[in-house]
Amino acid sequence: MSDQITTKNTQVSTELAKWTIPIRKWAIWQDGVDQHTTPDVSFIDANSRRKLSRFAKMALKVAHDCSDDVPQAHFVFASQHGDIVRTTEMLFDLARQEELSPTVFSMSVLNACAGMYSIAKRDHSPSIAISAGASSFGYGLLEGAFHHLNHPDTPVIYVYVDETPPSIYGDTARMLTSAHAIGVLIADHATVNVSCQMTARASDADSTTAQSVSFMDGLLNHHNAHWEGEGMRWDWTYSER
Repeated sequence: MSDQITTKNTQVSTELAKWTIPIRKWAIWQDGVDQHTTPDVSFIDANSRRKLSRFAKMALKVAHDCSDDVPQAHFVFASQHGDIVRTTEMLFDLARQEELSPTVFSMSVLNACAGMYSIAKRDHSPSIAISAGASSFGYGLLEGAFHHLNHPDTPVIYVYVDETPPSIYGDTARMLTSAHAIGVLIADHATVNVSCQMTARASDADSTTAQSVSFMDGLLNHHNAHWEGEGMRWDWTYSER
């Protein structure tokens, strides 16, 4: 790690960390782009499918598509807002003094998708769920990268999902224009390497798109990407293996 000072736009920046992620396989689901408005999760048994919100189906869809049939994998799940649509519906139920469904509540918590994936794949490997504001995608990817660094023989499935929050939340939804999910398999025999860099910067020029969308655009179009916000600049450099 090193410090660096730049004078461009009177910005002072400090390089905090650099690391490289080997991506063997990746999958993306986007509302309005994928031909199916509801993600196909037919690999989940019918009884369990009935409990799933669209948010959960998005997560499980990309996790399944990027898993490359690995028998076991550490699971990292991240989301800025979590299952915000289902959570909001429960809040309205509480406001009307209606009882909450225990099943609906249990499926709304942040680690529910990781649990459902574990059950579906009969994989009892550890999992973690992360929410860290507008930088949730980046910190989730960082968690997955460092787990693989410390346990190189264990693949990591990283899944990020977000939906546009209901309009009642106002400007909270300003960066998210559509629901989307990203899944990456961090493992050896990679097809793509992503070099990541975090830099602390004293600038208020925040990106206008969501962090996950910036990364997704670079991955889809094979170009480098960056995102700025919350006092940080994140850079991702892509190279095919």
